[in-house]
Amino acid sequence: MTTTAAPPNAKARAAMRRIESWRKRFGDGHFYLACHASLPLALTPDLLYCLWANFQRDVHGEGIEIPWIAVADLILSNLCKEVGNELYEMDGMVRDALLSQLQQDDRFGPERVRELADFVMAYVEQELEHPDIDTRDLAKTQKLRALAYKEPHKAAHEIALMLTQLNLKEKTEWIRMAAMLDSLAEPLAAYQPLLDYSRAMADLARGNLEAATAQMNQAVDANHQVWVEGVNLPIPDVLNPKLPQEIGPDDTPTPVQKKIPWPIAITGGMVVSLLMLLGVQYVLRSPTSPAISDLKRPTPSPVNNPSTSPTIQPSPSTSPSTLNGTPSPRPVAPSPVNNPLPPTTQLFPLISPSTGREGRWPLTRSVTSSPVPNPYISPTIQPSPSTSPTIQPSPSTSPTIQPSPSTSPTIQPSPST
Repeated sequence: MTTTAAPPNAKARAAMRRIESWRKRFGDGHFYLACHASLPLALTPDLLYCLWANFQRDVHGEGIEIPWIAVADLILSNLCKEVGNELYEMDGMVRDALLSQLQQDDRFGPERVRELADFVMAYVEQELEHPDIDTRDLAKTQKLRALAYKEPHKAAHEIALMLTQLNLKEKTEWIRMAAMLDSLAEPLAAYQPLLDYSRAMADLARGNLEAATAQMNQAVDANHQVWVEGVNLPIPDVLNPKLPQEIGPDDTPTPVQKKIPWPIAITGGMVVSLLMLLGVQYVLRSPTSPAISDLKRPTPSPVNNPSTSPTIQPSPSTSPSTLNGTPSPRPVAPSPVNNPLPPTTQLFPLISPSTGREGRWPLTRSVTSSPVPNPYISPTIQPSPSTSPTIQPSPSTSPTIQPSPSTSPTIQPSPST
């Protein structure tokens, strides 16, 4: 046997019968307390006692005579059901019917509804910073419901801001927000796009894409956007009816550029930087690297000019010294070169390996193109044979000096010398 859901008017008639039965059984005092308790979304014994203590008179100042036992009778009646530890909730149809009768009663009216809204917002204010997340969420919901009956435009603005901060993956939160907005359909009747948007997102969270698309088509405006009190609500791509119409000038769909998440981007940048650093260190440490070879000082080569490089003959002042009868030739520093160096040649003070004296040796590289010489790298200097001094000792124990015709006769050394 299949059962069909009763129409809304049948549910409303059932709720009215329960309210009338409650009023006939306990009297008008209990009925008035139930009407005042219909504004909050959830009830606790402490909240009911506060309502009983603060609303003992109507808007005209006359007493309404609510007994204190009415609090216990209400939470134990069929009008409420327990949903948590000392937490109770009225049926939606019963709550709306009681609140409607409170607004239509001449003793209370809309003024009493605004007073109840101020009272509820003041009551939950201390619980908005509660360490328990469930308590905070309940306090926010109570405040939004009270604000919707007092200032609907402010409530719509705050709810729209809350919806923009939700992620598509928070499916439970989308369904909860849609249920809360359904309970505020009467005070937020002027903001139907907000209600349709929340229902569409709840259907999308449940996986019903067809129903979600239909609801979103009712929520968007002519520009395919949903604006609520200056807040533009984001529309997912799967529900945006504008996406199939976004065609480029060449009748091809416009590609959507995906953004790289910032943790992946930072990690990739660090890996690339590390690889570049390792590559630079490998190049610098390689012996055949051009960066290292460019730092080495090239081997200097003296200027080779045979026409101006005379052969140096030993003079009497430069006769080799004899130690134990063995002649020891003494190297002579080369004579300075008469021809100038090329303009691109630079002289560097170096120590000759043959004489041990400091001289200026040319480097045949351009000053503007050659790198700065590295003083920590010792170049190997190999003078050319054409510019090296030629020392020719005589086969005898002492060298023979050949004077020119204009000089004194040849001196023959004695055997004793």
